Amino acid sequence: MRQSLKASGIIAGVVLAGLLLAATASATFRGTNGEISFVAGSPFLDQAQLVSSAPNGNRFRQVLPARYKVRDVAVSPDGRRIAFSATTGVESPEIFVASRDGRGIRKLTNRGGADQYYRQPAWSADGRRIAYAVFGLGSNRGIAIRVMRADGTGKRNLFQNPALDFFVEDPVFSPNGRRLAYTRFVRQNPIVSEIYSVNAVNGSGERRLTDGLGSLNSYGEPDYRPNGRVILVRTAPPFLAGRTRIARVNATAGNSPATTLIESPLGWAYGSPQYSPDGARMIFAGEDLLADPAADRHHLFTAAANGTGIRKLSLLFEAVVPTWGARPRR
Repeated sequence: MRQSLKASGIIAGVVLAGLLLAATASATFRGTNGEISFVAGSPFLDQAQLVSSAPNGNRFRQVLPARYKVRDVAVSPDGRRIAFSATTGVESPEIFVASRDGRGIRKLTNRGGADQYYRQPAWSADGRRIAYAVFGLGSNRGIAIRVMRADGTGKRNLFQNPALDFFVEDPVFSPNGRRLAYTRFVRQNPIVSEIYSVNAVNGSGERRLTDGLGSLNSYGEPDYRPNGRVILVRTAPPFLAGRTRIARVNATAGNSPATTLIESPLGWAYGSPQYSPDGARMIFAGEDLLADPAADRHHLFTAAANGTGIRKLSLLFEAVVPTWGARPRR
C-alpha cells in the first residue's frame, strides 16, 4: 500500500467508497495550466481532505484545515479562489469559499431546513456567480439548482422541481456564461440520466444535449471544454457490470450522440472527467473495483483531450473528484 497522507505529514483521510461515482462538477476556464486539486486520504477514516499538487502529482500540499471534510471543489476562472462543499462536524455539507491557498475561509450558505444540503459549486466565467445543487435528504438527489453571487448574497433558484419527477446534479456554466449544463435523472429510474442545459440567467430554454438513450447509456458529470463547443461527460450502461467511458458531446446542438474517448478496462470505473485550462488535456478519476478493500482502489489519471496517452498520477495516496485550475492571474 502507498504511503498514507498521515505518514506524509498531512493529517487526512476520506471515505472514498462510493465517492468516485458520486456526481461532481467543476467548470474548466481558459488559462495556463496550474495545479490540480482533489479529495485525498484513506478509505478507512471518516475524513476528506482537500489537497493540491502539480499536474503530475508532485509537490502536493494540504489546502484546508483538517476539520473541513470536503466533498467537491471548484477553482475560480482567475485561479485565485476556490469554492467547495464541506462539513465541519455532523451537519450536512454547505458551500464555502477561500483563497487558492486556503486562507480567508467564508461560509456562503446556511441550511434553511434539515431536509436540504448543498453540494457541487460551480463558478461563472466572470467569477461573479456560483451555482450549486440543492439536495433533498429524503430523495438523496438534487431537487434544485441555485445561483448566488460570489459573496453569498442574492441566492435564488435558477430552476427547481417541486414535483420531484426528476432530479438534477452537476451544474456547470458555459465559458461564455450564457448556458448552464447539468445532469438530469428520471425519478422512475434514478440510474437513467441525460445532460441538459438552460439559460444561465433565468433558467429558461431547457435543452437536452445527449441523444436520449439514457436507458442504454447513462450520462453525467458534464464539463465544458474552454472553447465552449464540446462537453466532456462520463457515460456508462445503467447497470453495474458495464464499463464506464469518458466521452464528448456537442455543447450547442441538441440530441447529440456521444463520441467515446476512453473506455475503462474490465473491473474499473472511470468518472469526474475535466479538461485542463488550455483545453489540450483532461484529468479523470478511476476506481479499481476488483482490488482488495485494504489496498489502493482510487487513482487519478491524465490524458490528451482526444483520450490518448493516459498517465496515472504519481500520488502517494488515494484520491477522487479532481479539478484542474488555471495558474493564478496576477
